[in-house]
Amino acid sequence: MKRISITSALVVLVLPILYLGQQQLAKAQSPELRNCIAKFEKIRVESTKIKPVDLSPFLQAYQQLGYRDRKGRVVIPPRFTEARPFSNGRALVADRNWYKGFINSKGELVIPHKFVWVSDFIKGIAVFSGTRDDRELKGFIDGSGNVLLTFRGAIPEPEFIGFDQNGRVGVFVHDLSKEYGNPIPKIYGYVDCTGKVTLEK
Repeated sequence: MKRISITSALVVLVLPILYLGQQQLAKAQSPELRNCIAKFEKIRVESTKIKPVDLSPFLQAYQQLGYRDRKGRVVIPPRFTEARPFSNGRALVADRNWYKGFINSKGELVIPHKFVWVSDFIKGIAVFSGTRDDRELKGFIDGSGNVLLTFRGAIPEPEFIGFDQNGRVGVFVHDLSKEYGNPIPKIYGYVDCTGKVTLEK
């Protein structure tokens, strides 16, 4: 079924793709980085055990979204202003102020509505940019909403993030030092698994 989403246009797209746990690189990494990589690898493995949720978002009157099963039966009544398909047992939903959170297959809010922007969960991890209390904060959360690492400042808006075997995150960012054009100027850099930021000049 076609994805239903009513949200303002997003400037960026974040697709976290995790690839961690390369044993042959362990000796060349710091203990902190090795521990962080091991933590993310454990989350990735656990995410493979999550059963798919076969519910789809649908739109009802007054621009409210809910979820129904393949037979069209309403499982989660419409009450959201944005609703995405389930991924890793979680579905992104937005409240009336457009803050994002996540529900489980029962419709229970398991991660509060507090994110300005957040990706779907992929391999147990979601990336967020901005919260209700801190619009400059960016980082990663697990399926319980626990913040795994954060960064700010050097990366205005990540466009693509993917952990490589070194525990680094490849990031394209808008270069705000230049005038916006078409396409928007971008630079490339890294955030490692501990949150350290390095941008290529």
